[in-house]
Amino acid sequence: MHFKEAPFLEIPTQKIDIKKRTAADGAIYLKSWMPLESHPYRMTERLVFWDEHKPETVFLGQRNDEGEWQTITYAQTLNNVRNLAQWLLNQKVSVEKPVAIIAENSIEHALMALAALHIGIPYSSISPAYITKSKDYRRLNFMLETLTPGVIMVSDGTQSQDALQRISHQAKVVYLNHQPQGGFDAVSFANALKTMPTDAVESAYQAIQPDTIAKVLFTSGSTGLLQRRNQYA
Repeated sequence: MHFKEAPFLEIPTQKIDIKKRTAADGAIYLKSWMPLESHPYRMTERLVFWDEHKPETVFLGQRNDEGEWQTITYAQTLNNVRNLAQWLLNQKVSVEKPVAIIAENSIEHALMALAALHIGIPYSSISPAYITKSKDYRRLNFMLETLTPGVIMVSDGTQSQDALQRISHQAKVVYLNHQPQGGFDAVSFANALKTMPTDAVESAYQAIQPDTIAKVLFTSGSTGLLQRRNQYA
C-alpha cells in the first residue's frame, strides 16, 4: 500500500533569545529576554472586556440530559459571577479558607470558579470520584484538611452527605441538587446565585495582585502523599 507524503506548512517563527543558567544543584533556569507583550492583569479581565463589547455572545454551553443545549452569554456570566462573588465574600472566604468544588464539569462549576477568581480567592476543583468511588474518604479528607476551605460545592447533596459527615473538615456547603440531610450548614446554588453584589466585589477585584493565588491543583502525586504518610506512620 502506498501512502502519499502529507505536505507540511512552514510557519515563520521569531528568533527566541533565552538565557540559560545551571545552578550548583543541577537545576536549570531559563529566562527569556523578549519583552512581555500586553496581557490581562486579572484572570477575569477578559470576561469584563467581552461583557462590554459583545454582551449577548454565548460564552458557556452544555447539553442537558435530553441532548438540548443550555447556553449563557458574557453578560449573563458576569452578572452571575458578581452575584456568587458577593455570596462568597459574605461567607468570609480567604486564602486560608478558599473554595473547594467537588462537582462534575458544568456551567455552575465554571461560574463558581470564576466567582472565586474574580475576587482573588483561591479555589480547587476536586474530582467527584473522591465522593462517589471512595469507601473511606481518606484522600478527600486529606485534601480538605490541606485546603481548609470555607466553602465546599457539591453536585448532589444527598449523594455527598455520607462523605461530608465522615470528613473532619466542616465548611459551608453549596449543592446543585438535593439538600444534604444531617444538620449541614448548606444552601442551594440557586439561592446563592440570588445574592445582590455590593461595592465589595469591585474592591476585591481591584485588589488582586500578581502574587494573588488563583487555584490549588491536586495531582496523583500530591494525593498519594496520604498513602505514603500512612505507610510509614
